[in-house]
Parts: sequence; structure tokens; C-alpha cells
Amino acid sequence: MRNDKDILSPKEIEDLVKGSDDMNMGEKTVYPYDFRSPSLLSKGKLRIFQLLMEEFVSQIQSFVAAQLKIPLEVQIGDIRQSAYSQFQERNEETFMVVFNMPPLEGTSILEIKLPFIIFINQVLLGKALEKFPEPRAITPVEEETATFLAERFLYTLQESFSKLIKFNFNIISKERNPQLLFLASPDEPTVIVSVQFKLGEEVSQIDFCFPYIVFNSLLPYLDVKKWFSITQRKKDERIDKLIKDNIENIKVDLVCELGSLDLALREILHLEKGDYLCLNVDNDALLNLKIGNFKKFKVFPGISHKKVALRIEKIIDEGR
Repeated sequence: MRNDKDILSPKEIEDLVKGSDDMNMGEKTVYPYDFRSPSLLSKGKLRIFQLLMEEFVSQIQSFVAAQLKIPLEVQIGDIRQSAYSQFQERNEETFMVVFNMPPLEGTSILEIKLPFIIFINQVLLGKALEKFPEPRAITPVEEETATFLAERFLYTLQESFSKLIKFNFNIISKERNPQLLFLASPDEPTVIVSVQFKLGEEVSQIDFCFPYIVFNSLLPYLDVKKWFSITQRKKDERIDKLIKDNIENIKVDLVCELGSLDLALREILHLEKGDYLCLNVDNDALLNLKIGNFKKFKVFPGISHKKVALRIEKIIDEGR
């Protein structure tokens, strides 16, 4: 049997329909929810994803500066969640590649703005530009430049994500019109990542579009504990390398034993200049080469470039 308290009064129903601000909600807090742009990421997973994309941006910045010799500033413009229709419903011509990332499910989109493609192509041809050109239809040569850029961006994305997941990208197709790409239903949630390239005061960009099926298969890898374990392991590796470098710079005594001889104290006291001592080794015998107090090598003495030298013939294993 229902409780009368669970039934809204006519006044409460009227206030609910009108969206009245003075409706008594008690101590409950109401949060707005956008059903067209549902939240796919918790704060923890969003932070890890952002760190991976920052690694991507850092590598692209190095590529632009070192190989293309272009003074561009690269940064993350935006990471947002929206319906696929908001990415698709545009009338501008652009350059897009459809790609997949097995073992992740589904296909994603990389979009490169035309002014950026034209700019890079002209820079590769030796022209010095101070701003991005106006958008226009690209030539076949510029389309080859766009393909080169897309492959480079996807390879860098693969390297950036390799800390948590190893995948290989495959370019499936190329497209100019966003309205002709039907990779998801119009209301399907997607994650859009914009990476901006700044040239002075001007900005151009590339966009990644990850549909829900792709991002849903990526979520298990965005694990906070795994991320911190990798970060800690990298820190330990740096410490190990530092210890190794310091140990390698430590100086130790390197001593070659020519032989030995047992003498009584009385015989030692009667030694004089010019006396010969017969050692317990033959002329062609291998000698012991000691590192510190440990015998490590069997060596053969000789001359190299008019200097006394030793040739290592055998490594002594003393179980150390």
C-alpha cells in the first residue's frame, strides 16, 4: 500500500511542471543532467586520459620543433563529451581519416583542419609563413602531406598510450565531408579532444573523435592504481640508473700478479741489490688479474704500442 507522503499534491505537480524555484525539495540537491552529452568519465579516469594526451602533445611539440623546424606552440585546446551529431553536423570541408586501434573496439576519427595542412605543405616546400592560410580545397600533393601528418599523429598517439595499453592503428578510409561519416548514431556520446597549434596570435587545430564503443573499451585501462604503479616504477628506474652511474665511476685497484714466492724472514733480511728471485710461474704461464681483492681474469703479458700490456684470456668465476 502506498504512503500518502509518496503522492504529490496538485500544488507540487503544478510547481514541478512550471519548474518553480520555490518548490520545497527539503535537503535534496538537484543536479542538471544533459542527456545529449552524458558523462563517460569519472574525475580519476579523466585525469589519467588528460595526462596521456599531454604526453601526446609533448611529443608532437618535439616533432614540430626538431624535424619540421617550425615555431609552433602545441597545447590541448579542449577535452569534451558530446553527442556524435555535434561533431558530424557541419558544412565545412575538412580532411579526416577513419582509423581503428585493436584491441580497442570500434573506429575513431582524426580531423586535420585544412589551413594547417596547407601551412605545413608550404613550409615543407621552403616557404616562410607568419600566419595560417585561408581554407580552400587541397591539392593531391597537399593530400599526401595530410596523410603523412595523420600517420605521424596516430603513431604518436600509439606511443603516448603505450604506458597503459599497446595498440596498433590502422587507417581505414579518408573523407572530406563530416556528414558522410556514419560511425555512430546521432545521439551516441563521444569524447572530442582538440589539439591546438598556435602561430603567433593565430590558431589551427586537429580533433580526435572517440565514439562511445571505442572509449568504453578504453576505460578499463584508465586505472588509477596501474597509472601510479607505472609512475613509481619509472621513478625506481631513474634511481637504479643513478646508482649504476655512480658505481661505474668508482675507481678500483687493478693488480696483475706476476707470481709469488715463499721466503723466510732470515732470507729477506739478507737480500741485496742485484739478487734474483725465482717466482713460481713459467714464462708462458697465464697470470692472475685482480680487481680489488678478487681474482677476476687470467691474462697473458706482452707489449702493445711500446707499452706493457695484458691480454685477457679467461674469466675467473669465483661464484660472485
